[in-house]
Amino acid sequence: MVFVDDNRIQLEEVRAAFPEMECVVFPKSDYPAGLAMLRRPRDLFGTPLLAEEDAYRPESAKQNRHVADSARNGDMAEHFLATAEASIALEFDTPATDRRVVELVNKTNQFNLKGIRYTEAEWRQGLPDPGSFAAVVSYRDNFGLLGKIAVLRGQRAADRIRFDSWVMSCRAFLRCIEYQCLSQLFQRLEVQEIIFNFISTPNNGPMRDFLSGLAGEPAAPLTRDAFAAKCPKLYQEVTEIVDTIEQVW
Repeated sequence: MVFVDDNRIQLEEVRAAFPEMECVVFPKSDYPAGLAMLRRPRDLFGTPLLAEEDAYRPESAKQNRHVADSARNGDMAEHFLATAEASIALEFDTPATDRRVVELVNKTNQFNLKGIRYTEAEWRQGLPDPGSFAAVVSYRDNFGLLGKIAVLRGQRAADRIRFDSWVMSCRAFLRCIEYQCLSQLFQRLEVQEIIFNFISTPNNGPMRDFLSGLAGEPAAPLTRDAFAAKCPKLYQEVTEIVDTIEQVW
């Protein structure tokens, strides 16, 4: 959606260049129409409920500046990770009423395995199947709490995991959380290989680059030995909130 001043020619130029974009004329002197216009994006993009993570977002944006500054220097980045007192919590049995899970999957663009959006019913479909699992990752460090920042969903068969969904909020970048996620699944599910059902989108370059850096190609199988050779030193303390991982055996 784009707002255009009261200039019909300009509006038509924008519409012609970006046919998928909705163009709205900004009413200069009609105050009730202006108020109605402002309500429209609120209704389109607003949310009726605020999740716990919404309260963390402003502060986490400030934290990310400190993380980014540290990451520009290799020694500083290593020092940051070693002294951040980071803690990661894994939850393998999130309640069906937890809206944050599907919201995170649907709103995340950059670190997103496939870019597919789900309704809550679509997301829950298939999870009770033998071998299927979903893990939700929460994070905190001495800069503060980020809350639930990653979701992984897949199926385990024999000594292999196949991921059909994996997202991580951009607020959690530069902390090696993605490496810790894979490390924990290799260990806890005792598998030797992970396969990623990767689909390229215009926005998921960070996910593509991460997977390519591990296995050469984003959809290539990743063995446990290959991951161990590429995985950096991980400093986070890992806890597990709810452990129903026996369901995937």
